[in-house]
Amino acid sequence: MNVIHKIRKLHDNATWIVLSILAAWFEGLIGMLMICPYKFGFCTLGDPSKIFYGFESDEYLPINLSWESAPLLLGSILIWHYLGLLNGGIICFVIERSLATLLSR
Repeated sequence: MNVIHKIRKLHDNATWIVLSILAAWFEGLIGMLMICPYKFGFCTLGDPSKIFYGFESDEYLPINLSWESAPLLLGSILIWHYLGLLNGGIICFVIERSLATLLSR
C-alpha cells in the first residue's frame, strides 16, 4: 500500500479511496477466517445432526449471544462491512474520477 501512496498515479482523493478499499480486503479476509470453522462444521452452535436448508424454513437455529457464537457474529459483521465499503468505495471512486474529469476541462 505504501507503493500506491508513493507512485502518485492518481489524485490524492482517489489514492485514499483505493487504499481504503485495499485495506478493507484484509477485513474481509479476517471475517472469512472467523466464519470458516462454523461453515465447515468444526464448530457447531446447535444439534449437528439437524440440517437447515435455505431461509424459507419455519425452523431456524436460534443463536444466543455467548462466547461460542461471538466469532460467527463478529466475522459476519466484518464481511458485511467489507461488502458495504467495497460497493461504496467503487461508487465514490467513479464519482471522484467523473468530477475530476469534468472540472479539469
